Amino acid sequence: MSTFRSIEELVKSLDREKELLKEMFAKRKSLSFRYDYALEMTEYKEERIRYLIDYGVIRDTGDFLEMEDIYLKFFEDVLEVNEEINVSFVQDYLTRLNENIDYYLKENNEQRKYNYQREVKRCLKNIALTTVRNVMDLKRNMDNTYKNEPNYRIKKTKLFRLDEKRNNIALLIRKSEELIDYGQPTFFRVAMDVQMRNVVSDVKLQLFAIVESAKYQNIPRTIQNVFLNSKLDADFIKDTIVTDL
Repeated sequence: MSTFRSIEELVKSLDREKELLKEMFAKRKSLSFRYDYALEMTEYKEERIRYLIDYGVIRDTGDFLEMEDIYLKFFEDVLEVNEEINVSFVQDYLTRLNENIDYYLKENNEQRKYNYQREVKRCLKNIALTTVRNVMDLKRNMDNTYKNEPNYRIKKTKLFRLDEKRNNIALLIRKSEELIDYGQPTFFRVAMDVQMRNVVSDVKLQLFAIVESAKYQNIPRTIQNVFLNSKLDADFIKDTIVTDL
């Protein structure tokens, strides 16, 4: 497989085939994006399709084409339409945060200390950003499940798993707040310059805003309402969404 050698090369390639990629992304839930349709969209220049395949942007599954997962996830994350709620990312950032704090406290070289401090700030920002996106994804997935899942048993199972995700998000929010407030007192005392103070303040504010959000607090009540009703129809589901969200 070939690889892009620069951002410029990557962006130019994606821009050249933007119509094809836009159509493939819009139909990503379909398993039937035909090769001949893609060929039509590239002016019947098969080498353009082969280029995207060779560079790992799309993959050939016979008569059909699919977007590679790395690009699919990138577009879903950027456009905030991701259906996967991955709380492990926050845990990874917490682990990296503690690691870089430890390195900072053990390092004597000022430049390397600065680099570790900068990485701590980046981890803190990513914790807040990822948590906010997870909550947005959670609400959107719950809403989609209410509206679009016709099988009640599957609906309950999906909602139960979404509720587990909500509990995991809440746990990671508490762990993040505890780490900032109590977990690393030495670091946050000696490394608390103006920029670090602003980052910490922004992160704590974002996490607090998530927990206090009415929509976030209504998620468990909304899920419980569905669990308590063994016979659901479309009107009840719509009423529940309107009332609780």
